[in-house]
Amino acid sequence: MERFARKFKMSNPVYIDNDFAYWKALKNEYWPEFYLVDRQGMIRGKILGEMRDETERAKRFEFVLKELLKEEYPAATK
Repeated sequence: MERFARKFKMSNPVYIDNDFAYWKALKNEYWPEFYLVDRQGMIRGKILGEMRDETERAKRFEFVLKELLKEEYPAATK
């Protein structure tokens, strides 16, 4: 997976859930299901099923994503 991430220049975190622990914790029953998780770890949106560019579902998901990216959070303390 690391090689794949480097090849496609992915700088965001990549989570591998080989044992389905995260899937089960979310009580996920469907594939695909997309989740938007904020910086505090709260699920702020999800969409079940495939998305195609320019569909209403994709536009709605993108809108929520952009709103989350605008949110400010206090800097992490060490």
